[in-house]
Amino acid sequence: MSALQSVPLKINPRMLPLVREFAGDEYRRDVVIAEALVNEPRFWNRIRCDWRGRLIQMSDFNYSRGDPVRSLFMFANGKPLGTDIRWLERAVANAHGVPGARTSADYERWVADNHEMIKAVAADPTRIWRSEINAKEPFQFAAAVLEYAAADTHGPEYITHLPVWLDASSNGLQHLACMRRDIELASMVNLEVSANKRNSVMRDVYQELAGHVRLTLRADDDATFWRTDLRTILKRPIMTLPYGVTKRGMLEQIRESCKELGINAPFSALVRLRDHVWRAIEEKLPGAMWTRKYIQDIARRCLEHGTFMEWTTLAGFPVANRYTTSETRRVRLPFLGQVVTVADGYTNEPLKRKTINGVVANVTHSMDAAHLALSVLRALEEGITDIITIHDCFGALAPQVQRFAQIRRWELAMHYNHYNTLARLRDNLPPGTNDLPFPDFDPEFDALSLGESEYFDR
Repeated sequence: MSALQSVPLKINPRMLPLVREFAGDEYRRDVVIAEALVNEPRFWNRIRCDWRGRLIQMSDFNYSRGDPVRSLFMFANGKPLGTDIRWLERAVANAHGVPGARTSADYERWVADNHEMIKAVAADPTRIWRSEINAKEPFQFAAAVLEYAAADTHGPEYITHLPVWLDASSNGLQHLACMRRDIELASMVNLEVSANKRNSVMRDVYQELAGHVRLTLRADDDATFWRTDLRTILKRPIMTLPYGVTKRGMLEQIRESCKELGINAPFSALVRLRDHVWRAIEEKLPGAMWTRKYIQDIARRCLEHGTFMEWTTLAGFPVANRYTTSETRRVRLPFLGQVVTVADGYTNEPLKRKTINGVVANVTHSMDAAHLALSVLRALEEGITDIITIHDCFGALAPQVQRFAQIRRWELAMHYNHYNTLARLRDNLPPGTNDLPFPDFDPEFDALSLGESEYFDR
């Protein structure tokens, strides 16, 4: 935490006019703050640590915000680009979005095929909003294009300041695969876990499940409403599976996604789609569903014995899955003529449903936070200090991003080679009461092979 909040940042002056003009009224306050900082050579974002070890930004103006705000941030300290312009190309491609990309070469090919469009945007970034350039993250696309064009003009000596972001490929499912030692699930989320079997292409678990759902929908006369690209609608329900999403929560996520996409779906169609998604997850991701239930069963048995689950991550961070009822009292408000009930401390009475429903998310978040901490510490040992993170998403300078990505993969390998999550959690059960059978891990799962996961992030 200290290392990350000591990273000096600065405002991208080329992006400020674009955010001011095109981001909309909801970002007016951010524009005012950026205008106050644009002439400062450096500033810092304060960070705090939550009770699961996750790092949370303390300032509202921070790089974990949406696309317009994130595009305003650059590293104050730059480095000569050298021969690493390909990572700026990747930043351009990622921000725009490359449908169907399955290898690193696909990103390079997309940049080459769209070279004229990229040149036009570099000359006039307002084209993104004034013409038909449909970028996934338009503001970060503009920032990446401007940096790429400047680097291409000035050559290897160009001092780059742009954060190049790499986002883990369904990170929650990656952690569930490692906890369960599940080779099939690991392969679906781009993890290498066997020396005898390597992933030759990048897989998209969201697209694979969307395809399975589409097939089952064809046989359902009551689900003929869905004739659109399902990946965007289903990504959030699948992504939150490792964080304990319930059927009710999944239904709400599908409803919200449809609203964002302008799809006016009747409630019955939403329910039917939710049911198809849930069954598809059970059929295609049985290891993930098993791991969720196993962790919840440990929490349930702990409650039966009057205790809560506790564990210490590999990073040394202690976590307790503790939810208790609030101590309440009634307070009279004479100026309003009302009496209200307020929370004032906690009792020892457990909130059983919340304790069970929240445990999977808390375990996954704590594993993710430990991996982040260990990755950053290892990077510091190698002199990589300009790092920004949003949980499973990491930004670094182009000359250092490849090495930092390698460090993250090898830290994941060392994490699960040394730390058996389910065994640690199972140890919570009192002696003589541990009737949960220990899972049969796949004997071919080689945790050290995780370090070779070329498509761990993208």
